[in-house]
Amino acid sequence: MQEHTRQGVEPDVLITSLANVEQPLAWLRAADLLREQNRSDPRGDELISSVYAQGNHYEKMLALIAEQHGKLLRVLPTPRIIAREVEAALLSLADEIQNLSPHPLRLETEWRYMRALRSTYFALEDSDQMHRWSARLLMLAEVSRNPAMLREAQRVRMADLNRSNEFSRMAAMQLPGDDLSVLPSYTLETFRPLIIGLTNLAAFPKIDQLIANAPEHLQTHDAIHAYQTWTHLYAGDLTFPDVPDVQFLDKYQWQIEALHLAGNQDTEFPSPTAQQRRREAWQRVLDLSSEQRVENTLTVDVLFNSWLRGRMHLALGRYDLASHEQRHLPVASREMLADRALIAALKLDIAMSPALLEETWVQEASQELRAVFRDARAIPFADTDTLRKLVLRWHPQVAAYAALMDDPIVEFSPIVENVIVAMERTTWRGKRVPPTVYPYLTRLALRLPTMPLHLTGNALAQLRRIGQDERFDLPLWGPLLTALPLALCALRHEPGRTHKVAEILNTFGSGGLEQDAQLLELRQTFQKPEVAVDEVVALLRQS
Repeated sequence: MQEHTRQGVEPDVLITSLANVEQPLAWLRAADLLREQNRSDPRGDELISSVYAQGNHYEKMLALIAEQHGKLLRVLPTPRIIAREVEAALLSLADEIQNLSPHPLRLETEWRYMRALRSTYFALEDSDQMHRWSARLLMLAEVSRNPAMLREAQRVRMADLNRSNEFSRMAAMQLPGDDLSVLPSYTLETFRPLIIGLTNLAAFPKIDQLIANAPEHLQTHDAIHAYQTWTHLYAGDLTFPDVPDVQFLDKYQWQIEALHLAGNQDTEFPSPTAQQRRREAWQRVLDLSSEQRVENTLTVDVLFNSWLRGRMHLALGRYDLASHEQRHLPVASREMLADRALIAALKLDIAMSPALLEETWVQEASQELRAVFRDARAIPFADTDTLRKLVLRWHPQVAAYAALMDDPIVEFSPIVENVIVAMERTTWRGKRVPPTVYPYLTRLALRLPTMPLHLTGNALAQLRRIGQDERFDLPLWGPLLTALPLALCALRHEPGRTHKVAEILNTFGSGGLEQDAQLLELRQTFQKPEVAVDEVVALLRQS
């Protein structure tokens, strides 16, 4: 039956042909296909009744299982009372199923029984039983060597692993090994969840390899192309082909536009003349996400939207709103590595602003960021290099702080070269930085109102040149980081202990602030033997 549908035979034609065959098994197949096309079509029940009336023992057993399974599909999500009734009906058949006599339909009967029980526990959200029955279903399908059964069992098993966020197990089941030049025979139903799982594991390069070696019908499928585009935008690649024309699921189309819009604001030096355009773009991203908030029910959607909104509020200097977005979030599963990393990074980024934070935030966020990388090193298929790049892309100050904090995260060690050294000379990666830019960038980094910035044409060209990073053949500017935000985060990390603050300021300096009285006062406050966080925050809020 599946072979006919794959060959282009219209389902209605096939249903009519099967229903006209004077065999109960053909009626059963027609009823199955009807339910796939239209769960409420009454002809399905009529065909099942005909099987009860004229079928043999096995055909009647198959009809009973199909009838119970169909009850789960009539209204989605399945009401719990219906799922419990189906569970009781199916479990009452357990002894009979176990003691079936040899027959050509025995294997199919056992397989359909297991599939129906798995669907029941899926509806009941009983993960243990759901996994038990989908694993048994897959084992039986492998023994049967029936291609249709195996495809369906693989689809079901992947759906269950995806639902319980066991992305590495799902990848292990579907990936052939390190050599991705020869791939299994994927269908869209097995390939798409694999891509989603690898996205959560931040395995973006592996996604590109998979898609490059996949059959053409998968490479060119709108959904697959959209997922791949999304990962490239997430990582900061603004040049991925046809970004404006990508057609994603309606629920997620806005994310393509939002990531592209947000990313485009980081392609040049953030001069005062560019700030209004950037602010308008960040507000547009917030507007896009607001329109979708009612649609966010999955944990992964809630986390992404809250992170994106917090990141945009922070860029706009609305640090209290950025903080508010991060409160009362659902708990991310262990293998939601990308979401976990960016949520922790955002909380640390907020700590580098005048936000009124809860005292434990910085400690918890730094511990969580360490835990993400510790887990990523242990989880198969997870990519710590991509995780580091994600944090650097969207939270460059945090990437530097992760390399400087006590018990640093080793993956971030190279990022300290992005911090400007402001001593006798002001340099970035050994290149001269116009001194007047340092206080301007410090204010931007602290999300404070900026002072007028006067640059000659040569100085502006120099800034654009030294800050260009030719990733993805598109210059992403900077990041040129300054020391004071890092010192603030260190102070909040361990209130009352100023050794890390002193270490940061001594390493990178903070010269060039003499022309900005408020920043100069802030630096002098940091240099006191004892300094309270509240005192620093008060100074920032006055600025």
